[in-house]
Amino acid sequence: MTATISGMSGLSSRWAGTVRLAVPLCRLLPMASEQTAAERLQELEYRLHILDGLLRVLDDPHRFTDVVLSGTEIDDTVEALQEAFGFSHIQAVAALDMQFRRLSKRTQSSMRSDVEQMRLERTRLSPS
Repeated sequence: MTATISGMSGLSSRWAGTVRLAVPLCRLLPMASEQTAAERLQELEYRLHILDGLLRVLDDPHRFTDVVLSGTEIDDTVEALQEAFGFSHIQAVAALDMQFRRLSKRTQSSMRSDVEQMRLERTRLSPS
């Protein structure tokens, strides 16, 4: 579901009146503190799924680079990453979109720490 904002001024006539945002409606609604536990758990699962894929890339960046450089088209590269790393489609796309600055040891450490905190929160929120 996407949000629609009406009456935005300063836009070209093509977009005047109604603008469809590519932002899920949930991103425009209550902050995490107002989310239900089930909603937060679902968000954590999604984020962990993507981050788990990125961490696999960070564990073997040379292999990742070889796969990416061997691709001729984006779709072929996504499929090659899915095969080489066992990624889902969304993980492969996220890996392709990842900036090279994420390869630094400091950033990797921070990402791993964030993932561990999210896993602990997921455990806390999961029904027993």
